[in-house]
Amino acid sequence: MIIRARTDIEANNRQPEDTGAASEVDPLSVCTQCGAQLAENANYCSVCGVKVEPPEEEPIPTCGQCGAQLEPNANFCNQCGSKVPPAAE
Repeated sequence: MIIRARTDIEANNRQPEDTGAASEVDPLSVCTQCGAQLAENANYCSVCGVKVEPPEEEPIPTCGQCGAQLEPNANFCNQCGSKVPPAAE
């Protein structure tokens, strides 16, 4: 019985095995004020009370001629072949 109890204790003390996959943390899942873990659809942090603001998304560039979505750093539209004007900085 002592051997069984020791085995149970050792099993409980083991760390979870690393699967090799890097754990990615969704930027919205961590409070920007205090670093606390946020619930999936949280509007406010449950630890510090700060309002959770979603990051502003950059607009997806589209072709001025045909409206197709442009590839990043495209010089020409891959749908209609129109020249893409340089991005304003």
